[in-house]
Amino acid sequence: MRFLLLVFLSVLVSCNPSTSSSKKSDPDRPDRPNRPSKPQLQEYVTEVREVDLLDIAMDVPVEVTGNKIIFKESSANSANGVRSTCNMGVTAGEAYNFQVTGSSLVIKTSAGQKLNFQRVSGDGDSIVGSWSGKFYEGSQLVMKRMTFVSQDRLIMRTHCES
Repeated sequence: MRFLLLVFLSVLVSCNPSTSSSKKSDPDRPDRPNRPSKPQLQEYVTEVREVDLLDIAMDVPVEVTGNKIIFKESSANSANGVRSTCNMGVTAGEAYNFQVTGSSLVIKTSAGQKLNFQRVSGDGDSIVGSWSGKFYEGSQLVMKRMTFVSQDRLIMRTHCES
């Protein structure tokens, strides 16, 4: 098997036009005039960075009353990538304020963060349905989807890219 590999490599090298002396122009021989050389290919260096694409989800019991979302249980989830981490979590009793206006949902978290979402599904001024929003946290793009299955159940999905 090694012999066949060596034979193949030697045939490949001997057939390579760049190593053949008959193809080169020689300025010292008048029977072979100089021909313009082919343009050299330029090498380009590209920095390839790893990109983290992280997805996490939580299914949390909630109570939606008035303009508040109150979490009934504590829940947390996270995913670690090469360059970043994607986290989310809530504690039992934590409350978010919200306002639904047509196809827009504005949520103010208990930490004071304001999040703007657009309706994906659902009708009217009800919070029930799916809502999606894009945010930047530092240099990380975070896409959140909140699906209120009912007034008592919320599924939160978070997608982090960095």
